[in-house]
Amino acid sequence: MNEVTVLGKAGETAGRAVGAGMRATRRGTVAVSRHGATAAYHAGRAATAAARTAAAQRAAAQRAAARAAAERSLPSLPRPNVSLPSVAVPNVSAPAVPDLSSLRRDLAKRIEPRRRRRWPFVAAGLLAVGVGVAVLARRPVAPPTAAAPPTTVPPRPAVAETAAETAVDPEVIGRS
Repeated sequence: MNEVTVLGKAGETAGRAVGAGMRATRRGTVAVSRHGATAAYHAGRAATAAARTAAAQRAAAQRAAARAAAERSLPSLPRPNVSLPSVAVPNVSAPAVPDLSSLRRDLAKRIEPRRRRRWPFVAAGLLAVGVGVAVLARRPVAPPTAAAPPTTVPPRPAVAETAAETAVDPEVIGRS
């Protein structure tokens, strides 16, 4: 094998390896993003629950402090007949788990689009070439060019009738 063939095969092998690595990386990214989205959702739910609990505890502490302050009011002043409203923390349920499968499919389509088949394009190209050849083969042949006008040939000089007229001078032969 010559160098061109060897280097060509080496390039093809390296290209296949790089392509396989890129596909594996893309698939891994999709899997990590799917797991990351699920983990982020659960972490958000836990943080929301902790924040609600802390808010409810602060509200209870403020109510207790207000009651204690109301009981410690000055004895000279009449005690106001006001009841403190109790603040109820609404029991808001966490939203339902969103459907992440459609989001995952959209992301997968963006990262690794479906491979399209190329053979229809090749067949269409070959068909176009065949139609072009057929059109060129059926094209009418150009009409022959116009014939050249006849030329007049000057008359030939008269042929010598006798041998004496056709004899060659010996001096002319000796000079050449």
